[in-house]
Amino acid sequence: MTAQLISNRYEIEKELGSGGMATVFLATDLKTNRKVAIKFLHPQYARDASYIERFIREAETAIQLNHPNIVKVLDYGSQKSEHFIVMEYVDGKNVAEIIKDEGTLPEERALPIAQSVAEALDYADSFEIIHRDIKPQNLMLTGKDTIKVADFGIAKVASMATVTHTGMFVGSPTYASPEQAKGARVDIRSDIYSLGVTLYEMLEGCPPFQSDNPLSVVNMHITKEPPIIDAGIAPDIKEILIKCLKKDPDERYQKPAELASSISELFDARNKAKEIERVDALETETVIFMPGGDAMGSEVSSFSAGSIEDTVNQSAKTAILQVSDTRLDTKDKRTAIAKGLSGESRDSAETKASQPNTKAGKNKSSPKSKVFGLLTAIMFLMFLLSYVLSDSQEPTNATDKNISPVTSSTKALVGQSTTTTKPPTTTTTERKGKRGAKKGYKR
Repeated sequence: MTAQLISNRYEIEKELGSGGMATVFLATDLKTNRKVAIKFLHPQYARDASYIERFIREAETAIQLNHPNIVKVLDYGSQKSEHFIVMEYVDGKNVAEIIKDEGTLPEERALPIAQSVAEALDYADSFEIIHRDIKPQNLMLTGKDTIKVADFGIAKVASMATVTHTGMFVGSPTYASPEQAKGARVDIRSDIYSLGVTLYEMLEGCPPFQSDNPLSVVNMHITKEPPIIDAGIAPDIKEILIKCLKKDPDERYQKPAELASSISELFDARNKAKEIERVDALETETVIFMPGGDAMGSEVSSFSAGSIEDTVNQSAKTAILQVSDTRLDTKDKRTAIAKGLSGESRDSAETKASQPNTKAGKNKSSPKSKVFGLLTAIMFLMFLLSYVLSDSQEPTNATDKNISPVTSSTKALVGQSTTTTKPPTTTTTERKGKRGAKKGYKR
């Protein structure tokens, strides 16, 4: 590139990078006052008239592509035998830079990238456009984590000169499909293979085939199976990769939409499995064993974690209020607790569990808080039962230390002030008078 102003419209600012087919510059569109990227093709691609004709035709087609995951081609042209394409400028990193900086990408990040690329390829396929150079360097990630596929419109043109007269491979041998490496006719399934290689690299940090000799890498794509089985990749992802990287195009996904659908189904299956595990954890039954004989009722009440908290708290409150009433004898106290914790609690829990939650999204509490509340209620009930059972024993000695009255702390918990009625006291004189009266009566 020799001029600083292209087509009297684009002002070159700086070089962004250079590859095997072109050099990219950052420029300002003086007409719209926005940043653009201009890619100048290397001079060797301008020596064939048929190549130039096809370049113009496919550039015109690329301008029609309007997809959120495709870098938009805005303009094209030539100046002083320098052919260029003007594209939207993506302020972000490409996937190759991300892999270099971060190493392997987690599945939760790599799979959505592959899915977005597959959707972009499927859209381009509807215009009969084949990318032919899918690789991490051509996948741009914006600041909003949106993936954009670059170089539509020139990759297919460049494939006209896949192998030079000196045997040098032009393009990206590391990501070429077997049919592309052989120089055979390619279709959209070649892009699917290249996307499979890219997904492998995102997950493993390196491509499946590596060599210092590009022709050796090309030969590996043709003859060698990728080392997927030995890779530390989840089984469900391995199935997707194996199908993408089949040597025979007929055995691969036939359309990018099929690949995108497989990734979506994988996520759905994983999310469903996680939801089942979460529900199972929440619905784990908690069993309360009620000690005692017939009065306590040897009932076993089961509550689901989703409904037990409110039911137990309400039953505990009812039972405590009844027991705190000093007018009840010991048998009535035990009956009150048995009634509050066995039959009524179980029926209430079952009724609440069967009713739909009409307050979804409101006053949500975590499973941990529910379990904590449940355990607190159970511990308090155990304390209360211990008191009632000890109160039911008849004292055999006036100094029996096992008999203790309801403490002030218990009174505070039940919210009532329990009064203790003391028997009337008599003085010594009164007692003597009574004995004297009795004796006088006998006379």
